[in-house]
Amino acid sequence: MVVLEHREQSESLETNPPLTIRNNQRRNDKNKEIMYGRWLPLISKDLAYNRHLSLNYRDYRVEPDITINWNPRLSSSNPRILGWVVDGAPSEYRIKQPLQALLEQGFVQTGCIHPPEPGKARCPMLVEIARLEPQIFTSTAFLGLSKNLDPIKQLRKHTNIPFLLHIDDLISQVPKGSNLHHLKNSIGQLKKLVRLANRVVVTTQPLLEVLSKSAEEIVCIPNYLPRSVWEGLYSQRRVVKKPRVGWAGALQHGGDLAMIEQVVMELANEVEWVFFGMCPDSLRPYVEFHEPVPFAEYPAKLATLNLDLAIAPLENNRFNECKSNLRLLEYGMMGWPVVCSDIQPYREAPVARVPNRSRFWIEAIRERIHDLDHTEREGDRLRNWVLKYWMLEDHLDGWLEAYRF
Repeated sequence: MVVLEHREQSESLETNPPLTIRNNQRRNDKNKEIMYGRWLPLISKDLAYNRHLSLNYRDYRVEPDITINWNPRLSSSNPRILGWVVDGAPSEYRIKQPLQALLEQGFVQTGCIHPPEPGKARCPMLVEIARLEPQIFTSTAFLGLSKNLDPIKQLRKHTNIPFLLHIDDLISQVPKGSNLHHLKNSIGQLKKLVRLANRVVVTTQPLLEVLSKSAEEIVCIPNYLPRSVWEGLYSQRRVVKKPRVGWAGALQHGGDLAMIEQVVMELANEVEWVFFGMCPDSLRPYVEFHEPVPFAEYPAKLATLNLDLAIAPLENNRFNECKSNLRLLEYGMMGWPVVCSDIQPYREAPVARVPNRSRFWIEAIRERIHDLDHTEREGDRLRNWVLKYWMLEDHLDGWLEAYRF
């Protein structure tokens, strides 16, 4: 057993001024870079330490947060792709589900760095990535990522592993009404991240236009739904006397929901309002609220809402203009007709688009709840549109091409 003791700058924090602490951090970062430059090939292949044991814990436990389905010591014609994922839809739709579909078709080998627990991100160390020997490393641009860029910077500096970055939202323009506004990245931070990527994959053409000048290479692949998850789900209609009208979404939609407060209140005696995922306090007395669930449970939970009509309000702002039509795809797979904002992401779908003024929303909803036979046909048409054009398994060629380096 070998014990190393580092005595340099051993003063207590009480006697260390903030400037000295920052200098120490800079020196430590520099030393780390020197170590990686000299020794990364050796320390990433430590023959005295089993590759299945964690480098993040000191008790010799089997690695709990990283899973791979390849042996780094065996060659294969299928590329080895390692994804760094966090909780939430972007990692699911942009990394986990496309890679799983490619794996099932025998096109790739896959691995994932998972969060240690819900709500926490697992920031990998460069040596963890290097010892797995992926041929491609990929991540989504999630809120707060700009504070965890070290492994990506080190990956580009010390290895030849390509980095593929997925961007699902314009995270530099999170609207003020969002509960996540405080986490937004500046446009400079986002562009700095984009410049680190060998290739950027975005969900929409507006996102591509915003980021194209900063990206080494950029392509657009829309969000799709995997049949294996969604096709067998069905939601019941007309389960109660009043039509059930609802919304599903996450914390960033506070401003979108504030926009329809008057609509909810005015129709409270005519419909049963159902909200899933979040609900402003001001609307709680008027709605049946369902708490958020882990993403693995989300599609099945969505089906249990048994809506007769779904709504998709979006404020007119740059963040929403760059969004995908994912909400409509999920609603469509339930067979729900949709009333939504007349905004870019929703312009091509067979749905009812209305201006963001209360009277138009109220008129469109009343028109549908008073003719449920016609409304059901609208829901069937939307579901058929999703099945025809928006299933993941029908678009694997584009994903495979995105991972070809």
